[in-house]
Amino acid sequence: MTAIKNIRLASLGMLLMVMLNPSFGQLKDTNAQWSIGQGYELYSQVLKENRPIYVHLPEGYNEHIDKKYDVIYLLDGEQNFLTATSISSFLGRGGRGKPSEAPIVVAIPNTDRTRDLTPTSAISRRGAATLENSGRGESFIAFMEKELIPTVESTYRVTDRRVLIGHSFGGLLTVYTLLHHPDVFTDYLAIDPSFWWDDQKLMKEAEPLIEQLKGKNVNLYLARAGRNAHHDVARQKEDAKELQLDFKTMLEQKAPESLQWRYDNFEEESHGTIYFIGCFTGLKYLQEEK
Repeated sequence: MTAIKNIRLASLGMLLMVMLNPSFGQLKDTNAQWSIGQGYELYSQVLKENRPIYVHLPEGYNEHIDKKYDVIYLLDGEQNFLTATSISSFLGRGGRGKPSEAPIVVAIPNTDRTRDLTPTSAISRRGAATLENSGRGESFIAFMEKELIPTVESTYRVTDRRVLIGHSFGGLLTVYTLLHHPDVFTDYLAIDPSFWWDDQKLMKEAEPLIEQLKGKNVNLYLARAGRNAHHDVARQKEDAKELQLDFKTMLEQKAPESLQWRYDNFEEESHGTIYFIGCFTGLKYLQEEK
């Protein structure tokens, strides 16, 4: 009863304060504006369309004119730009007084997600869905390699370190790029990739491609959702889990020493909730591998 009385008294005191002081609780506009990045548009000759691009520059970029920065290329950019910039800025800040080591973040929003992020053409039966407009991943990789990356590197002060981050279909394309085009990026962060796509085609072709990474100094971080890897029927969820475990086993047995990799299983996360912790842990791991 005492606690209830205290709460009521506090509320009454607050009401009296507002009545006696009309300006109490009112926000004054300081005209200060906060922005996490700038939006641009880049016409792609490869894709034959305009592509929106979001760019985040780390704190101090315009002051430290002799400094170069790593670059993160972010798939599903419209969904993940805020999350990735926040995490990368936090990790790059370090201790108090330490200059920011945060990277530039280049987010690539979708115009046709299934078309661009699936490396092979297939019709999916998952959840009775049909995804007929698929399989243009090679063209999308060519867009990144031949158009987007050269534009970014001619516009900003960058190092030679390029990080690709993808989740779900984006994770599938991230692993596909590592295996088929390992020189496009130096670091690959795949969050709960959709290895089930096209009757597990990427898994079936992965073993010899992993062995061919010998001599390629690249980093891979793979995060798996343990609670329910996908939002379809239970059997397919279990299949998705097993596929990622198989990929881990393949890495353990076949990965050359030049491929630095780490695999994390987040048992309490679902396919929909894993992005934040996967992105944070993956970027922290890649930061440690510098």
